[in-house]
Amino acid sequence: ERDGYYIIRNVLDAGEVSALRELALAEHEKERARRGGAPFRSMLAPHVMQMPEFFRLMFRPSVVSALREIAGDDMYYVCNLTLSRDTCGLVKGRFLGFERYGWHVDSSEMGKLARFIRPDHRVVKIGIFLQDNTDEWGGGIDVVPGTHRFPLRLDNVNLSYKFKTLRDQIGILTRSIRAPIRAGDALVHDCNVQHRGTVPQKLIGNVTEAECRDGGFHDVPYEHSKLVMRWDIGRGDDVQRFFEHCVERGCKEAERGNYSVYSAMASMPETKFHPKFRRLAEEAGVDILAPDTETAERVTQLTKDHPSMNLAHLQ
Repeated sequence: ERDGYYIIRNVLDAGEVSALRELALAEHEKERARRGGAPFRSMLAPHVMQMPEFFRLMFRPSVVSALREIAGDDMYYVCNLTLSRDTCGLVKGRFLGFERYGWHVDSSEMGKLARFIRPDHRVVKIGIFLQDNTDEWGGGIDVVPGTHRFPLRLDNVNLSYKFKTLRDQIGILTRSIRAPIRAGDALVHDCNVQHRGTVPQKLIGNVTEAECRDGGFHDVPYEHSKLVMRWDIGRGDDVQRFFEHCVERGCKEAERGNYSVYSAMASMPETKFHPKFRRLAEEAGVDILAPDTETAERVTQLTKDHPSMNLAHLQ
């Protein structure tokens, strides 16, 4: 409520972190080799759904109970899970002549909507991190605490957003912090809070145009690679509308020949859930939002030639 983010400590112990890092890095290298060595950032929902070692983390009691505290009993998971490596917001922005990297709010892609201004609006993202977040190598996110709240809730939605944007930009310059994430922790943040991937100070002086375009660094040492699994959660109608927007965006991107976290999610009906995933969700009492079969089949046909959809090697 106060800061717009919350850290769930020790979701994983040191042994689990070590084993999952080894598995994630090996799978990433295999996938990269399968694509001819082309760099890529994230394994998306259809891929992660074939990796029980990772998706089971979504249903850890400590995770589910913390998320229920935030979202309430009317909680839903969105099946847009990703397993990412070395992602970092490297798009430069400026405010009052000051250069800044990667700051954003997740709700911005949906436009300026009155429902986001409500103090009880609940759509959040969770990430489970497999490394410490350090100044030197990054590994987590930076946040501006409290920027999920609108300083003024006016009838004029655009004006409410203008006041928030000004407050946020000043906050980025004066109050941003590196979230104190440790390996095995999970961090939950509101969709309206200003945040970015922590920029590794070891690498920032040598950022290439390709890295800015790809949304992350290409040559992070193996032992310092940033690995995180993410998905979205929310309450009732708030997350239902968010989910519908994501599916609609996924369909449009598929029609344009783009494959993304949105089109990947839109290709994942409940019938494609791993049996163990369905069982874990049922045991935890967690409802999962997924597209209908007809929509998913249409997106699958539109994206079937993308390497991320060719997962026969995982079956």
